[in-house]
Amino acid sequence: MNHKYEVCITVKFSDQEAWDFAQFLKRAGFSDFRSNTVDDEAHRMIAAAEKVRKALADVGYSPAYITKFVKPSNNLSLLGIESSDGQF
Repeated sequence: MNHKYEVCITVKFSDQEAWDFAQFLKRAGFSDFRSNTVDDEAHRMIAAAEKVRKALADVGYSPAYITKFVKPSNNLSLLGIESSDGQF
């Protein structure tokens, strides 16, 4: 399947889900993607995962560089992330 248009998504994560997914993206390697793909999908999947990883890092969820004790920025709208109480 070769789509020729871009897709923009908004995802709402809880704080814990954002940290957990950022951790997963930090730890996942080529073999993790390759074991679940056919043909050249793994490279495209890694490229897509890297975009999500970067978006999470841009709003403060970057476990490679920041510990969980540092609160993320309030600019979580890039991913559509909201806390249930509106506080961070």
